[in-house]
Amino acid sequence: MIARTWHGMVPASRGDEYAAYLAKTGIPDYRSTPGNLGVHVLRRTEGDRTHFLLVPAQKIAVMVAAVVVSVALMLAFAGGILGVLMMVPLRRALIVKEHGILPYPEGAACADVLIAGEREKIAA
Repeated sequence: MIARTWHGMVPASRGDEYAAYLAKTGIPDYRSTPGNLGVHVLRRTEGDRTHFLLVPAQKIAVMVAAVVVSVALMLAFAGGILGVLMMVPLRRALIVKEHGILPYPEGAACADVLIAGEREKIAA
């Protein structure tokens, strides 16, 4: 379980009004969040201020899944960019002889780039 906190304060004279506002908006929003296990609302008046402390709890699996998906998307994007940037120079440096049939789209695209580059050299 993951518990987060939110703290806010209002003038003491408006504490009841703000509590009603939270009951209408903030609490239902927290409860409708996927994986929500509940929310606690703590209220304390000190002098001319009323403090509200909200403590929503969520299943850890939901949070971990969101982080894993985010990291996976970033890695996939970075890997794709690196693949495109490195494929042409590596093929030029490492491939001695092409076998003619390139079954993977990125290999075929890379070969087309190299062929176009060679044509430009010959034409120049």
